[in-house]
Amino acid sequence: MNIISQGKIFLSDQRGIIESERIKRYSTFNFESFNNPAKEPVGNLYALHDDMLAPAASINFYTR
Repeated sequence: MNIISQGKIFLSDQRGIIESERIKRYSTFNFESFNNPAKEPVGNLYALHDDMLAPAASINFYTR
């Protein structure tokens, strides 16, 4: 028998937006200054971003 788990939909227009001269970040879950009680991490997935960088800009990725 297949076990079906409840799904959750995250709409793109409900993401948090953080913007500076070098980056524009859309955050699906709570991150940095974006905090919404309904946007808590799901299991081991705690960050899901859509980042747009300025020319020659870079970002560093860290793991927990």
